[in-house]
Amino acid sequence: MSFSGRLRTTTTVSSSDSPGHANFITRNILDNPYDWRSPQNAALWQSASSATNPCPSGYRIPTEAEFLAETVAFLKLGFTGQREPNGVLNRVGTMSYNWVSNISGTTSKIIEYDGILYSGGLGSTNAARVFGSAVRCIAD
Repeated sequence: MSFSGRLRTTTTVSSSDSPGHANFITRNILDNPYDWRSPQNAALWQSASSATNPCPSGYRIPTEAEFLAETVAFLKLGFTGQREPNGVLNRVGTMSYNWVSNISGTTSKIIEYDGILYSGGLGSTNAARVFGSAVRCIAD
């Protein structure tokens, strides 16, 4: 199934927390900052009350420690893939990428899982905020 008709993109970077559209903002790897928003706002998902919190009311993006604790307890991860900065979907069905609320300078933290690379475990990495990855919400 092709998603190309439903996944609209734009190269126009947003200057606010709400870009006013649902398009995926693409970036060139040479763009600085490597983000969908300029200037950057590292506090977009830091609480359940954030205007840009993608979770339902009363829920928020977990920290890395919270995500890993939930995963060890009972969370099952689907192979969501990721949207690359150029708008292309990558590794759908073979890799899981999930944002957590930890930040590091101009990047944010992603939890990665593929069942092979990490021998069935999880890994984490810093990633530019221009990537499109899944979110798993937790109760605040």
